[in-house]
Amino acid sequence: MRDTGGRIGRAAWRWRSPRIDSGSVARRLEVRLNRSDIEAVLDTVRRFASREVAAMVGTEGRDGDLSRVPDLLEEADRIGLLASADPGSSGHEFGVWGRDSDVLDSVLMLVELARACAGFAVLVHFCGLAAGELYDSGLTPRRAAVALFEDGWRLTGRGISDPAAPPQRIRTVLDGDGSGGFVIAGEKSFVFGPIDVDGYVVYAADGDRWARVFVPADARGLTVEDVGLRTGLAACPCVRLKLDGVSVSGADVLPARDPSGFLCRLWIGLAAVALGNAESALDSACGYAGDRYQGCGEIRLHGAVRLLLGDAGSRTTAGRAALLSMAGSLQADLDRRRTDALVAAASAKLRIVSDCLQAVTDCLQVLGGYGYMEDFRMEKRLRDALTLQSMCTRPDDLRLLISQLAWDRRR
Repeated sequence: MRDTGGRIGRAAWRWRSPRIDSGSVARRLEVRLNRSDIEAVLDTVRRFASREVAAMVGTEGRDGDLSRVPDLLEEADRIGLLASADPGSSGHEFGVWGRDSDVLDSVLMLVELARACAGFAVLVHFCGLAAGELYDSGLTPRRAAVALFEDGWRLTGRGISDPAAPPQRIRTVLDGDGSGGFVIAGEKSFVFGPIDVDGYVVYAADGDRWARVFVPADARGLTVEDVGLRTGLAACPCVRLKLDGVSVSGADVLPARDPSGFLCRLWIGLAAVALGNAESALDSACGYAGDRYQGCGEIRLHGAVRLLLGDAGSRTTAGRAALLSMAGSLQADLDRRRTDALVAAASAKLRIVSDCLQAVTDCLQVLGGYGYMEDFRMEKRLRDALTLQSMCTRPDDLRLLISQLAWDRRR
């Protein structure tokens, strides 16, 4: 594995100034310093993505050389890109969803990673989300995954916006075992994360309230099944969990909370991946249109091609502006206005991901039949974009959730 020429951590962030709550001049100075720090980090991420991740995707095979994914994950860990609950890891503080990374930092890193491979960006995203579930829990596994979604569960506004509301239609249940310990039973679908996890953060119903439990990967009664071939995002493994009366100790039961914070970070992160994927597709389409000739001229001069590129460009530009605006406000909303944060994150997942899917579709049309050749990887980008739209809450469920939350805010 080649040296990517940098490392995310204290060195890259040494000029971060303390948060200043008053004084417009001081706030502008703080933003400038933070922006400089972020650019240094993003430069490291870009080098890693362009040299290592892009080489893994290559131009051969359906999704590239996926056997290199574990090595790439180790390299991402080494340079501090991969967040972990382990305080000794390089990315514990400032990796994607690291302990001291804010929403905007993580979103910008995911965009850059996704330009090389959306699947690998999603894998890093889910590693960080799992680490975030374990901060301040006393548990420090090197790698983990989060198990929330299950067959038959649909989001409702009340079910995830009110921490006191019971988890609705969650069939994974946590019960006491009568001797001071606990037993968890149920099934979880679509659990994304690395193969070699130390355990899973499982959301369950504890009577009429939410519970979170850390289930070690080698726990007796836990069965992990690969979901098999998927449409896109092949670089990010996906499994199904079956928990058949798994015994856990009280130390493995995490502080109870509803999954709204997790969902906010999940959705806006997927929107960031979709944006990076679409921006890369647009770069490829523009390059192709400038290099190919038809009718004694570059095809970029043809009216239909210009319209396609213009539409794709408008969607990615508007998507980036919306994403950065939402990411900038989401951090405060997560702390004080949870409903506003949910609406913003759900809107990002719904609108930005859909617009980015259309942008990739337009870019593929620019290439015509060549878009389906492995040489250009446009077809892979389209499969990844389609998967991003449907995963972790369907568009119609997001629409219903936004509608419900908007109604709740009026009451």
